[in-house]
Amino acid sequence: MKPDQAPTVAEMARHAKVAMGDATNTVKNMKRYGALCKVRERRVPYRNRPVFEYAPADMVDQSAGFVDLAQVFNVWAN
Repeated sequence: MKPDQAPTVAEMARHAKVAMGDATNTVKNMKRYGALCKVRERRVPYRNRPVFEYAPADMVDQSAGFVDLAQVFNVWAN
C-alpha cells in the first residue's frame, strides 16, 4: 500500500484476516452508521471496474474531500 492511498475492502479484509463477505458487510454497516466513508476510487488489477477506498469519517474533511492518510495508517497499524 502507498501513503497516498486509503484501503479498499479487499485490503482491509486481508489485513484483518477475515472473509471478503464479512469485510463487505462490516464496511456497509459502518458506512450506514457514519463511521466510514468513501474517499476516492482506484483501479485495481483484479477488477474491471474501479474500487472505492475508505477512511474513518472523523478523519475526512467533508468540505474539501481531504483525508489525512498518515493518521489513517497510524490508527490502522495499531
